[in-house]
Amino acid sequence: MQLVTKEALPTYGSALALEGIGREFHYMTYCLDEHVLEPFDNVEYDGVRYTALPVTHAPGTFGYLVETPKTKLFYASDTGPLPPETVEAVRGVDVLVLDATFWKRNWNPNDHHSVQETIEEGFALDAGTVYLTHLAMHYDEPVTLAELEAYVEQYDGRVKVALDGMRFAI
Repeated sequence: MQLVTKEALPTYGSALALEGIGREFHYMTYCLDEHVLEPFDNVEYDGVRYTALPVTHAPGTFGYLVETPKTKLFYASDTGPLPPETVEAVRGVDVLVLDATFWKRNWNPNDHHSVQETIEEGFALDAGTVYLTHLAMHYDEPVTLAELEAYVEQYDGRVKVALDGMRFAI
């Protein structure tokens, strides 16, 4: 049984991101408890620390470093190459969940990664496991999920394709 409350939903992001939410979802802001984060600010809930780290997709966009006593996970589902200050903060994470919008040729290298670029960046960061996310059909050459999963087999389980509804035990 789920507990239903009428409390506002805690919502964290940069001032620019929260402003965008307000414009796009103005009819819902009454139920949001908004909190502005600056780069490298962190918030703790139930023993889990979330740190806002700048990414390159758009001004005010963050990825989040999620830390428990056992695991460090970095989630940046919509970004291009990571800025140097973010690279240093996430080097050696156990789990990296990173944008992999394109297959082979990247049409928008400042704002997104290709599958191959995500794998390269993940390995350069010495990430334990790299999950490819934000997969799209922006490909010069079509690829199926089965083909993509077969492609990542060469990395002996270190690279995986993220799936909708996936959960991480951290």
